[in-house]
Amino acid sequence: MLSYAAAMTGIASHVHRVRLRLLSPAIILTGVICILQAWPPSGLFFKTAFSLNYGLWFFIYPGLVGLTCLVDPSGKLAARSGGAWMLSQAGTTLLAGCAGNSGHYMWVGFLSFLLCLISAICVVFIKPHQMVAP
Repeated sequence: MLSYAAAMTGIASHVHRVRLRLLSPAIILTGVICILQAWPPSGLFFKTAFSLNYGLWFFIYPGLVGLTCLVDPSGKLAARSGGAWMLSQAGTTLLAGCAGNSGHYMWVGFLSFLLCLISAICVVFIKPHQMVAP
């Protein structure tokens, strides 16, 4: 029974490391998609970019919350990160409204890409807290 638990812990640890390695590239890909979504060459391109962006967030957001919980098991960092994410969304929405009036949606995409790039760089440098299972 103990060997089974040790094996399952090892597998879970490996899967978690793979998810962390894929998180930064997924965030950068989302940033690129944001540019394509804000400045699409066609309607079909916009629909595809929108769907990919939406789908990637089902992978990225839980990964970011999980990463913050590894760094700070109390959950405070996860709550603050969620607030920072909402603030960035609000800022991008405000910029989109201003840019939309003048027809410069491209800059919304570039701002979104820049925010994603900063997030991806931060994820690379985070060192998760070593936790021991009870």
